[in-house]
Amino acid sequence: MPFVAAQLGRDRARTIRPDWNAVRDDVMRGVALRRRKASGTSRIVLVPSAASRHSRR
Repeated sequence: MPFVAAQLGRDRARTIRPDWNAVRDDVMRGVALRRRKASGTSRIVLVPSAASRHSRR
């Protein structure tokens, strides 16, 4: 599936949705949550990166 998504993303004939800038955070958050549910490894990677981001403030 990632291969298909990459091919679609490189296709210059396809355009992004007009409201992409407004919805992309929600879309990406949904993808990250589905990946985390599918694989415990994603959670291991995401949790430390979130913690380090908050500690730099």
